[in-house]
Amino acid sequence: MNKFEGSYLQGLIEQICNVFQQTVYCDEASRLVLAIWAACTWFPEQFDFFPRLYLVSVVKGSGKTTCLEVLNRVSYQPIPASSISEAAIYRILDKGFSTLLLDEVDNMGLDQRGPLLRILNAGHQKDGFAIRCGDSKQNFEAIRYKCSGFVAFAGIDGFITDTLLGRSIQINLVPRKKTPGLKRLSKVDSKLIDSIKHGLSMLRDNQTFLKHLKEFEPSELYQDRTQDNWEPLMKVAGVAGKALSSRLFEASHQLESNKAVDDEDVKIVLLTDIRRVFYDRNLIKIHTSRLVDCLSNLEDSRWSTYNRGRPLNTHQLTKWLRSFKVKTERIKADGKTSTGYRIEQFDPIWESYLPSQDPSK
Repeated sequence: MNKFEGSYLQGLIEQICNVFQQTVYCDEASRLVLAIWAACTWFPEQFDFFPRLYLVSVVKGSGKTTCLEVLNRVSYQPIPASSISEAAIYRILDKGFSTLLLDEVDNMGLDQRGPLLRILNAGHQKDGFAIRCGDSKQNFEAIRYKCSGFVAFAGIDGFITDTLLGRSIQINLVPRKKTPGLKRLSKVDSKLIDSIKHGLSMLRDNQTFLKHLKEFEPSELYQDRTQDNWEPLMKVAGVAGKALSSRLFEASHQLESNKAVDDEDVKIVLLTDIRRVFYDRNLIKIHTSRLVDCLSNLEDSRWSTYNRGRPLNTHQLTKWLRSFKVKTERIKADGKTSTGYRIEQFDPIWESYLPSQDPSK
């Protein structure tokens, strides 16, 4: 592959960023990741993993549907849907690589462990497949369906399981501010979008480019599944040039730091934030209800919107802390007696699970 092809790909990605900048209110890191993910969908045969793209917000009207509309215009063989069954997904993907764009996943039951979730999880890898029994004409024999491919889905925060979240790159969207220049997608120059698709189509037919993309080995920036999620994007950015690769590196760290944590990690984050509450306020004991309020009011905390846009509740807090064998006690604080916790209950837990450092920092 020559430098021209790399710079040409970078130019196409910049054009996709331009479309998102015109239509969606989001930061530069999110625009870049959206653009590179869309470019990746044109070369699915060259990747071993297919990161799900999770467009999420805590409220409606944050641009999730618009993001999907843009992806529908610039992705490879897009199939948009706001209602789809697991059978439809594996039958579509079994026919060849397509880009599924799912809206309103709040109503698809992805917060529960069901067949649709299992298909989306299995399709994260290149060799992902589903096995289903055929009908009477097929003698009820087991049939293997391919289900791997790129999938983007949009919804309100909290409506997917940790297993699917772990296979996803998460884009957090917020309600649009009064930003001059934002327009409907229908008002974007159609020639720009046609130019993007034509350029990506040409690269898809370029065997020299595809060979280089297939063989390119990105740096190991993350571990395990997080590395798998970013690998296709890092490959595309890598062949486009060092400048774009460096920008993606920074963007990935920003997005990963904002990503919701899984069930095991969330307990560690909870212990860390409880320690912050005790030390920031110089407390030796605290009522359960006040601890929940303090956690929700911490700066850069997710607890205020943890329950699908609603705050963490006392039931969740006490349940998680019981898993560390920390139980509520009757305590007197702030002039009243109620259930709560003492700091000495947490000292051995903090020592075991949290890094040894000055907790005041």
